[in-house]
Amino acid sequence: KKSIGKVLIVLPILFLPFVIFANQKYKQEIIFNSVTIKGEFLPYNITINIPGQDPIIKTITYGDEIGELPDVDIEGYTFDGWEDNKGNTVDEHTKVTGEIEISPKLTPIEYNITYDLNGGTALNPTKYTIEDKITLKNPVKEGYNFSGWTGSNGDSLQTEVIMNKGTTGNLNYIAHYSNSDTTP
Repeated sequence: KKSIGKVLIVLPILFLPFVIFANQKYKQEIIFNSVTIKGEFLPYNITINIPGQDPIIKTITYGDEIGELPDVDIEGYTFDGWEDNKGNTVDEHTKVTGEIEISPKLTPIEYNITYDLNGGTALNPTKYTIEDKITLKNPVKEGYNFSGWTGSNGDSLQTEVIMNKGTTGNLNYIAHYSNSDTTP
């Protein structure tokens, strides 16, 4: 039986019907083995999506591990591993059982915003991420007019400061005033 089984695996599919008719006793075993062998050796595409880059396609044989995955370093985010399009965690040891598309799990980094209000008051956020757009509220100081902000926005006074999406890093702003009997 063992030698017939080995011969059947080596024989081209064209001869399989003849062998099945000649050996009816092994018909179910032969069909089962041919289907199993076909499934085990199929290559599958693994699509690796990294924001800002063209997808990377790896071809992996059924049952093999995905293997080495690229490093991900995207400004403003921490890389927390890989996941498939269903949210399942994927790593280099994940066994391939079909086509799969994976993406990095990215968490926006939280940055600090500090203010020197020089005696004024304003309710502005003290944290932000690369995904936030923030317009600073100007401070109020009794007896003074607000002249503008300096700091992370530069040395020129600005009465409107907008942090657009894509901004990164810790920020610092200083409020400036003029006496209320003069114009800013």
